[in-house]
Amino acid sequence: MDSLHSEPGVSSPGQIEFVYTNSDGEMIAEESFMKSTIIIKDKLSNIEWDILDETKTVNERNCQNAIIKDGPEISVWFSSEISTNRGPGYFQGLFGLVFEANDFFSTTFVTEIKNIEKSEAINELFEKYKQSPDGKVYSLKEFFLLKQNFIKTLKTE
Repeated sequence: MDSLHSEPGVSSPGQIEFVYTNSDGEMIAEESFMKSTIIIKDKLSNIEWDILDETKTVNERNCQNAIIKDGPEISVWFSSEISTNRGPGYFQGLFGLVFEANDFFSTTFVTEIKNIEKSEAINELFEKYKQSPDGKVYSLKEFFLLKQNFIKTLKTE
């Protein structure tokens, strides 16, 4: 579920440029957030989820709801029918494929599943940031708190 995103002419408060997670669960990502480039490095094992009793069908799969434990309001729907701990973007580390993710600014749905060879662009970005990322590097929790504080600022103005 590595991803590379680019939408020319689209501007938003936050836009994921890429996310890569290796077989050891090490994640490296880049996001444009409020006109800054943010680098995120973390391990899937550092993401703690509370699995809720809520269920629903997403993309014809039986899914269960989970939220980030002791964190910002991020909710996902995952299906253990597909045994992987992956999902779109940062939404990984559960007991099945994440089919829907709701974060600060958007909702992401998985609409198609297919196996493709790794993109050379993803490999190049991973190697670049693995060796020497430019600027401050955030953990996922730090980055989610940064976004949460931004939302709080907007609500108080």
